[in-house]
Amino acid sequence: MLFGGETAESYYEEGLTSSIKGDYEQALVFFHKALSLNPVFAAAHHQIAKTHIRLGAFQKAIDALNQAVALMGRKTSALADLAQAYYLLGKVKEARTIFSEILQISEKDTRGVLGLAFCAFADEQWVTAINLVQHASTLGRLHFDAHFLIARAAAKTGAEDIAGFHFQQALEQMNHTLEITEEQVTGYFLRGLVHASMGGLLDALRDMDSALRYIDPDKNYFAYNHFFNKVEILVQKGVLLKDLNRIREAKETGEQILALAPDNQTGMMLASLS
Repeated sequence: MLFGGETAESYYEEGLTSSIKGDYEQALVFFHKALSLNPVFAAAHHQIAKTHIRLGAFQKAIDALNQAVALMGRKTSALADLAQAYYLLGKVKEARTIFSEILQISEKDTRGVLGLAFCAFADEQWVTAINLVQHASTLGRLHFDAHFLIARAAAKTGAEDIAGFHFQQALEQMNHTLEITEEQVTGYFLRGLVHASMGGLLDALRDMDSALRYIDPDKNYFAYNHFFNKVEILVQKGVLLKDLNRIREAKETGEQILALAPDNQTGMMLASLS
């Protein structure tokens, strides 16, 4: 018997607990059980969607979020998650429309502003992306994803001072993450991406190797708009080895990728190196 009895609310709370622990598959079981007892439980639909995002099932997240929005109304929290799911699915136009709607509801909504910045970056509108992140910085503290985004956009425009400052901020945030727990796969992977973007290929390679050392090979990871797993880390490692002209190691990494994901295009490219 669940604490609180066999109620939708009890199963919902169990789902939240499982989600906090990172057991997303079990969380889905609890959230769906909550819905079986109360089909119009909007918060359960919303949490199912957020869990699907963490698992990389973006279309399932969109479906659940549409049900949540239908029940709770067009609240900015659910709309922001819906827009994010569209963005992660590669549907930038749809994401931009929803992020714009969020700002019509609340013009100072940080997720809305940053969401439009990500959409601008995806469409190679570098200056617009920079301006939007700078605007977001007036609304609250920027997190890793915002610093990394504006740094890359600034680098594209040759704004070296802006790029350098925000790359450093992104590094410091990941360094802090790794100080808290050194076995943090996400910290090493994201820091590796920053080093690679700054041209620090050896530092990036060390971080990717560290991420591989600690990763759970059966797990998917999601943080700061980055969804990745062992294959993606190997892809990053292989490209770094290739750029460092360490061809034999790059080729071996490509073969490792293909053993896990036979259709991976980068793996095929790396494995064919000679």
